[in-house]
Amino acid sequence: MLLRAMQACGAIFIKTPVAQAFVEKALGTSRDMLVQEFVRSHLQSLSGSASNSNLIQSKPSSDPKHQIHIIMTLILLQTIGLFHQDPQQRASSNIYHGMLVLVTSLLMFMVLYEKLTVS
Repeated sequence: MLLRAMQACGAIFIKTPVAQAFVEKALGTSRDMLVQEFVRSHLQSLSGSASNSNLIQSKPSSDPKHQIHIIMTLILLQTIGLFHQDPQQRASSNIYHGMLVLVTSLLMFMVLYEKLTVS
């Protein structure tokens, strides 16, 4: 996801129809993937139950490096969306802001919890 978001950031500066189509596709698919990852990583870990859902198929990741990659992806995609020509893309970038706030808060909580339990 992070690599695709970085590629989309670079494709913004290339003013060809192919590059614009790539940015549109990256925004659409990345949004779906991030929502799934967000549900898998955070909401599932908060509920504490094992899921049989098709959407959530693996254990939640508590790896801080993975969480930072998600945060970086959210920031890149939100920035692309905020400055996009399409008003719908600009409006949908608000989704990333809410996810970013929650992911950052949960990451800080995880780091604080680790420090308290290790001590």
